[in-house]
Amino acid sequence: MTNFNTQERFGVDAHQKLQPLICVPPFSEASLGVESSQSRFAPATSAQLFGSLVGLGIGDALGEPLEDRSREWIQQHFGNIKGFVSAGPSTGSDTALALLTVQAVITDTDNHPQALAQLISQTRIQSRGQTLNYTRNQLRAGVAWWNSAAPDSAGIAGPARCVPLGLLWPGDPKRAGFEAAVSCSVTHGHSSALAGAAAIAAGLSTAVDGAELDAAWMRAAADIADEITNDRRVSTRIRMAADLLGHDEASALDLIGTGPVSWEGVPAALWCAANTTSPIKGVLSAVNAGGDTDTIASIVGAIMGSKLDAAQWPHAATQINGLDEIRQTVAAIADVSSKESDESPSAQATPDANDSDRDGPVSVSFLLDRSGSMNSLAQDVIGGFNAFVANQRTVDGDCLFTAAQFDGTDPFELLYDRVPITDVSELDADRYQPRGNTPLFDAIATLINNVENGPGSMAVNSEQIVVVFTDGLENASRTWTRDQVFALIEQKKAQGWTFVFMGANQDAYAEGSRIGFQAGNVQNFRGDGQGMREAWSSVDRAVGEYRQASFAERGSRRSDFFTGVKEAELDYSNR
Repeated sequence: MTNFNTQERFGVDAHQKLQPLICVPPFSEASLGVESSQSRFAPATSAQLFGSLVGLGIGDALGEPLEDRSREWIQQHFGNIKGFVSAGPSTGSDTALALLTVQAVITDTDNHPQALAQLISQTRIQSRGQTLNYTRNQLRAGVAWWNSAAPDSAGIAGPARCVPLGLLWPGDPKRAGFEAAVSCSVTHGHSSALAGAAAIAAGLSTAVDGAELDAAWMRAAADIADEITNDRRVSTRIRMAADLLGHDEASALDLIGTGPVSWEGVPAALWCAANTTSPIKGVLSAVNAGGDTDTIASIVGAIMGSKLDAAQWPHAATQINGLDEIRQTVAAIADVSSKESDESPSAQATPDANDSDRDGPVSVSFLLDRSGSMNSLAQDVIGGFNAFVANQRTVDGDCLFTAAQFDGTDPFELLYDRVPITDVSELDADRYQPRGNTPLFDAIATLINNVENGPGSMAVNSEQIVVVFTDGLENASRTWTRDQVFALIEQKKAQGWTFVFMGANQDAYAEGSRIGFQAGNVQNFRGDGQGMREAWSSVDRAVGEYRQASFAERGSRRSDFFTGVKEAELDYSNR
């Protein structure tokens, strides 16, 4: 079976529908880097995936409140946009559909249009445009995916959701462009939309592989669109846009156009990405231009984010809802890629370079409140700690263990610093002696920085779990504020860290949320011996399950660490 022959891949009926829209590729499989008859992918690194998909989400969130507004209207009401214009910014339909498209490919790489059709028929994603609703209704009525697209839809939403396919075939721009065009055809029936999908997926494929974002890069994307489709409207305007690099932003984008059709939105997005070296400025250029702000900005963010990891986006830009879904998608890509590599004899002989962030140990770091109020619970803390360590020694897989304690007298004291769990000695009353106040903010920040920057640390390949045990409210920090700790935790969550908050004698959900802990990772526990034992037992169970889980399962647990089962809270409510 030839992967690029639509008849052999999808059948005669699909081929007849696609033939006027997508050319039989005039290039060989070898030119696409394909060595077998299977449509496999070798995705970008997890850092690149995070950076690109977070960028897509940032552009979506920045632009959504301004969609369909003109540059003049935006200037009149907001001036030059430099950040979010609405409270509680969140990713929208462009991000959700992009992640859905990726999910389809990793579900069934050979026949991802069919997988996408099934996902669309089931999804409740809402979009301002009618294209998605049309396709969803068609599919629910039993129409085949190759006949489900809105016939004349040339909108940019189709190309935008296909952008991440460039991340699945980095360095294979023709392959990425071809797969994007096929995927786009499920929802969009106009050849310009398919050409736009091919261009931007190809552009991202070369960007993530190291290509400079310049005029040559833009023209190369246009050339690939011309090879894959017979439509020239998108490619012609991309080449025009390439000639406008360096021109005044407003004038250039007015000439290119920023409307919702592919021959405007795609060239505009490529121009914004190539016209600046600053990722956030590129995204803001798209937002300030008006028009289809969220969709164009999401494309720009995805392209420019491929040069970053998620932590390199400005912290303020990453304060959006929807990042958990991105983390889960990245984890799922890595998991599928890892399994495919394991099945390959050559991969077994030569490990995939992208597996470095999946095969390392899990790092578990505990922060223990040692303030005076813990005095009556000291023996239970010691006993719970030692039982946790003993149980984790029996779990398969490497685990690096860090523990620190804090109080107002000695604000931060390391007990164990990245020690293999098998080498951790027991805690005793000589080392754990409650006293003083509760400098919680200072202690959390110090622990995070120690784990990340301390000598011999964090091994690059490790996954980070940070667990905080406290029975009191912050009352003694001198260096770090609540907002600063919140920002630090959010930054680390964007890198895939998991944070767990165990609180007694307080509203742990309220206190935890104020510094960045997600509700699925928080428990209240009763401040007595039994409550402390239940709290330790619950954490022990969840850490053990996490360590034995697949990479994809771990991704979903980063915001639901206890998988909905909170033993300490059950004890709390039942007594």
